[in-house]
Amino acid sequence: IRTSALTMRVADIERWSLPNLLTYADRNAMAHSIETRLPYLAPDLAVLGLAMPSEVLVHDGWTKWPLRKALAAKGGQIPAWRRGKRWFGVPQAAWLDGPLAAEVRTWRATPHPLWEAFADPGGLRSFATDWDAHRGAAAWDDQVFSMVSLDRFLRTFFPV
Repeated sequence: IRTSALTMRVADIERWSLPNLLTYADRNAMAHSIETRLPYLAPDLAVLGLAMPSEVLVHDGWTKWPLRKALAAKGGQIPAWRRGKRWFGVPQAAWLDGPLAAEVRTWRATPHPLWEAFADPGGLRSFATDWDAHRGAAAWDDQVFSMVSLDRFLRTFFPV
């Protein structure tokens, strides 16, 4: 089965890029009580990007070619042609083992009763146990961080 480049780009946007980037942007904005705008999510710009053929978007090994050209033309030569990505990661592993350790223990020992409405209690316990073998692995810590956050939300807004 051959998958088109457009199908792959849409799947990436739906399943990975957009959910992850929105999570990071939202978390950082809320942490500092600021409002954020994500200009590349403007519907017209997103449609334009998806309408462009792969040959236009990737040129001589450079991705996002039209965006890089436009940025360079406006005087942004250095960021336009920088190869290495820089990202802001949250120290979730350190938080889970440090300031959030009590929340993690509470979630593991006695998850809020509303978890049973959307998760198998045995599966939840099994996941929490499996996490011990994967501590420090970003994907696992990410899931545990989300689950502990949800558990805290449930305890705050749906007290038992």
